[in-house]
Amino acid sequence: MDSAVLAAALTVIRGTILILMGAHAAAAGDPMVGKASAPLCAGCHGHRGEGKVVGPEAIPSIARQHEAYLVRSMRMYKTGERKEKVMNEIFGRLSDEEIAGLAAYYAGMKQRL
Repeated sequence: MDSAVLAAALTVIRGTILILMGAHAAAAGDPMVGKASAPLCAGCHGHRGEGKVVGPEAIPSIARQHEAYLVRSMRMYKTGERKEKVMNEIFGRLSDEEIAGLAAYYAGMKQRL
């Protein structure tokens, strides 16, 4: 392989890695921001995000979920891509920073012993 082609390919690969690392870092939330917003979730999901059963409905646990999954789910409620009246209202009012913070807060919870 020509050394110029190899150098160009390595530059593209390096640039792609840096972009992906930057995107991941930008998506990481501040758990302290999330803790401040957590009372919005506690009424249904429990004070520690453990989930609960309310009548015939089971409200899922959000504690220790993958952070990226939580961010994606919350953003889908914010945009209306996922439909649930209460969730759409809550996330419709939150900023991206608050959503990322909530995801970091719940993803980082320790398991109860």
